[in-house]
Amino acid sequence: ATGVILSAVYMLSLVQRVFLNPLVHEENRSLPDVRATELLAASVLVLLMVWIGVRPNDVLSRLGPSVEAVRASVERKTVSDSVRRHGDTGTRGHGERAHRVAASPRSRVRNVAGDLP
Repeated sequence: ATGVILSAVYMLSLVQRVFLNPLVHEENRSLPDVRATELLAASVLVLLMVWIGVRPNDVLSRLGPSVEAVRASVERKTVSDSVRRHGDTGTRGHGERAHRVAASPRSRVRNVAGDLP
């Protein structure tokens, strides 16, 4: 919590120094505030942020298959590490149900809650 508060204080003081302090070098007075290309790039980013905020499932639905592939890969690696470490299926003689529970962290949670048969 302290880091969040310190970050907010730092960012607010930075914004104050950049945007609200008087102009020090007079030659900078003739510089334009924002060019058309910068405004275009910023407006595209703002539109994307608003779109993702209003309709997050448009983006999240495209991420679903990739996230599922990573989850499956991690699950396979966890099971193969268990087999390599214990020299068996990781069940230590407790049968197929124990192997199924050991294979997936979600299954383990459901099993503790008593939801698995």
